[in-house]
Amino acid sequence: MYDPLTTRYAFACPVRGETHVLLSAFRSIEQLPGAAHPAVFRVRFDCHCGGEHDGLLTHEELDWAPLGLGAGEFLNLMTARLEPAGAELGELAAVHIKRGEWPW
Repeated sequence: MYDPLTTRYAFACPVRGETHVLLSAFRSIEQLPGAAHPAVFRVRFDCHCGGEHDGLLTHEELDWAPLGLGAGEFLNLMTARLEPAGAELGELAAVHIKRGEWPW
């Protein structure tokens, strides 16, 4: 699962239980045979425990989640209302992409 606020993916680690890694920690990405929608990828990543582990990601988690368009809701402390975070994070991602700074 991808966290748009920390820009890290959460994976299982046999040593630590759970670990959170940046996209730059990915060492290989391989699409698994089978259904194409949603496509599932095996990701080998460097873990903070010092080992390399495999994780699974869907196409959406791998390509679309870093844009932050489906980020859920946040509590706006100025209005005391729950508001969608996707639009604001999407605009921020678009600004960075226009500057040539890719979020992944």
